[in-house]
Amino acid sequence: MASAPLPTETPTATPVIKAEIEAPSTATTVPTLTPTTISSPTHTVTPISTLAPTHTPTLTPTSDPTSTHSPTSTPTPTPSPAPTLTPQPTITPTPSPDPEKSATFGPISGGLDHDPNEGFIKSEFANISVADMVIEATFTNPYSTDHHSWDYGFTLREQSNATAASFIEVTVTSANLWSAVLRDTNSASGKRLGGGTLLNLSTDTDGENHLRVVAIGERGWLFVNHEFISVIDLTGIERSGDAAIITGALAGNEVEGASVGFEDFTIAGLSRRHGPTRGTLEAEPQSMAKLQTDVWTRDLVVESEFTPQKSGLWSYGFIIRETESDQVEAIGVTGRHEWFHEARDADDKDYARVADDFVSNVGARVTSSKHLLLIALGDIGWLFLNDVLAAQLDLSHNTDSGWVSVMGDFLPDHQGSPEFEDLNVWAP
Repeated sequence: MASAPLPTETPTATPVIKAEIEAPSTATTVPTLTPTTISSPTHTVTPISTLAPTHTPTLTPTSDPTSTHSPTSTPTPTPSPAPTLTPQPTITPTPSPDPEKSATFGPISGGLDHDPNEGFIKSEFANISVADMVIEATFTNPYSTDHHSWDYGFTLREQSNATAASFIEVTVTSANLWSAVLRDTNSASGKRLGGGTLLNLSTDTDGENHLRVVAIGERGWLFVNHEFISVIDLTGIERSGDAAIITGALAGNEVEGASVGFEDFTIAGLSRRHGPTRGTLEAEPQSMAKLQTDVWTRDLVVESEFTPQKSGLWSYGFIIRETESDQVEAIGVTGRHEWFHEARDADDKDYARVADDFVSNVGARVTSSKHLLLIALGDIGWLFLNDVLAAQLDLSHNTDSGWVSVMGDFLPDHQGSPEFEDLNVWAP
């Protein structure tokens, strides 16, 4: 499945539903990168020399910040259909690919052999065309940092012809650094998309590291060893393209005869399965308000903007993995400045508190209108409040597919009647 190698760089309730489309944000440029001259249609660029440290929060739920209630759920309303989305041509940046063409690749395992004399990035291409995706793999270090330096990672959204290529490159290095760069071989410049210090990377001989990138439109999220590292600005290449697993992205990071092993190299294409929609969640006394979407999935990215309409006690968030046997995961925030995760299993009609904490512990606040985003992949979830990681969630007790819903006033004494807008659900 290998294709043409890439060049090496030198180091460095009854809701009202209404469709709305969000405008893309603007991007910022970064320092110019200088190419290394090689005889190849894809040039080599100089690496970013300075990377700002990136904080990697470790979240351990503390004691319940408020009294825990056992809410009674309201019957699920009939799902309201999502607006039909018309896919845009791949030559035009689009927030998500055609749902009929969402790509899936792998898992495959193998090795990427070092060849320091070749002058190219070593790569294994998936030979697909996808823009929005979850790309991941577990890498085995070729040797320890005491022996030599190394790097590995992914390229995303690559399009190329006989003379040029452009792509996004995300790598980690044995110097405990990560970087994301937009490369365009038509020019000597490159654009830094993100970078920083890693606190949880194994650099030992035969050490293993799991890397995952979630990419949707102009936004990306990097995870290393299942911990969230940083949001990545992907503005600049939002169209579909090929993806690859790589090593030797920086010149001098290879040793003759060495190899980077990888396992479970997988790509799951994401498509927008619901949204954008909006509405109001009016709860009956002693029950929550809930709008069930038309999406049945295990893994997803779901987001919405919420605004309580009444003062006093209120809460809002998402219901995921609601199975036919009444398993449910409820995840959200309250006006008491906390996030919460409650679950219900098939043998119990009541919800049980799984975890909670004050959002101020991670530098976030809950006041009036807030943007909530949840990424759920396998047995782990990540809840973001206004783009700040509020919680890492343990979903290992429920890894089944189920319905996705938006909910308000989860606890019986909550009567905020929140409005929601720009509700979107992406899933494989």
